[in-house]
Amino acid sequence: MLELTQLDAGRAKTILDFLREYRYASKEHVTLLLMWRTSARRGGIRALDLEDFDADDRAVCFRHRSGEGTR
Repeated sequence: MLELTQLDAGRAKTILDFLREYRYASKEHVTLLLMWRTSARRGGIRALDLEDFDADDRAVCFRHRSGEGTR
């Protein structure tokens, strides 16, 4: 059975501060930042495409693409 672990706010802030300072815009930084700000699951983050980002609105849109073979 899968065990769920919750990241508390203080630990998340510490990690994000470190990543912002030493690994800015790295895969780890962007992934954790998106997960923390959107409450998205890892699978949702992995499924994002460039077209899912709206630069004008500075927003990310999660889309269900069942017809494209993406769960």
